[in-house]
Amino acid sequence: MGLLMTHGQTLGRYGEELVAGHLERRGCRIAARNFSSPMGELDIVAERTGSFIFVEVKTRIGGEGLCQALGYAQIKRLQKMAQAFLQQAHAEDRDYLFWVYYVLMRHARDRNPRLIRIQEPF
Repeated sequence: MGLLMTHGQTLGRYGEELVAGHLERRGCRIAARNFSSPMGELDIVAERTGSFIFVEVKTRIGGEGLCQALGYAQIKRLQKMAQAFLQQAHAEDRDYLFWVYYVLMRHARDRNPRLIRIQEPF
C-alpha cells in the first residue's frame, strides 16, 4: 500500500477479513474484495447460488455510531457501485442483493467480536 493506515482503516480491514471468512464458511464464494469504482469502494462482493451479494462492513468498538453507520448518500453510492460491478462483470442480468454486516467489538483487542447481518437493509 505504501501509505500508513489509520486506526479506523486498520479496524475496518480487520472487520472485512472476519466477514469474508464468515461468508466463505457459509458457502459463499468471494468474487471481489475492495472493488473500486469512481464512486467509491465495495467492501465485499460474494456469490452464492448464482446471485451476487454486495456486502458493506461496519466495524465498531463498543457499538458507538451504529445509527449513523449507513446514511442515505452512502446507500445511493453503494447501489451505483453495485451497478458498476455488474457492468464490468458483464452480469447485468444476474440477481443480486445487499447485506450490511456490523462487527461489534467490546474493545480493540476483542478476539470474539459479534457479527450482525442485516439482509436487504434498503
